[in-house]
Amino acid sequence: MKYLESQKMTASNDLVVLFHGLGACKEDWITPGGFTSGGDLTALLDEACIPWMAADFYGHGDWQAVESGFDPENISDEIWDSFISRSVEAVYEILQRKIAENPALSLQLVSYSAGCIVLASFLAKYPDLPVCASHLASPVPQESMDDEYSMHNNCDAFSGQKLFWHCGGDDDENEAGEIERVFNRIETEAKKLYWYDCGHSLPQEWTRIAYVDIVGARVDTSKK
Repeated sequence: MKYLESQKMTASNDLVVLFHGLGACKEDWITPGGFTSGGDLTALLDEACIPWMAADFYGHGDWQAVESGFDPENISDEIWDSFISRSVEAVYEILQRKIAENPALSLQLVSYSAGCIVLASFLAKYPDLPVCASHLASPVPQESMDDEYSMHNNCDAFSGQKLFWHCGGDDDENEAGEIERVFNRIETEAKKLYWYDCGHSLPQEWTRIAYVDIVGARVDTSKK
């Protein structure tokens, strides 16, 4: 599994882990104005010397899927489990190495669209990882799917950490009221829901707001 990481490496105890959406790849997080506007966020993190990493999920970017007919923009139900489980395991392996290098490491997770489902599955499988905050952009709870990966079935995974959701008010990927129903079910001391006048593709503003929240949640305040 290939991944990108910040070029301004520091001795910080913070690490921001970026989860891309379907049909995207790790490079979306360094492309200014991409559909995730991810390049705007990583540029801000670099300027503040806050380390980050972004990996390709299974069947995306440089990670070739083994299943025939794998469509990264429309993953079939038969392959969905493989996509989620392989992606989760690969990210975990990378982070295990980084935590071994720095046991004091604190993680903040940032995801976009279906990457939010991977993030929730990741937290559910590895609840003991040092995650202090999650930042979800255009989350897709998938209440109608009602499977083990649906976010409404993984609300407990976010307990005990700071949580920030960035959502479009006209997002046709979600049923009416779905975001608020699932968000309200999550029991954690600090959580915030941001609404934007848009659909599933969020304006660049979300990256600036997320950056402020990331800075506020970091553990190593000795850095810039």
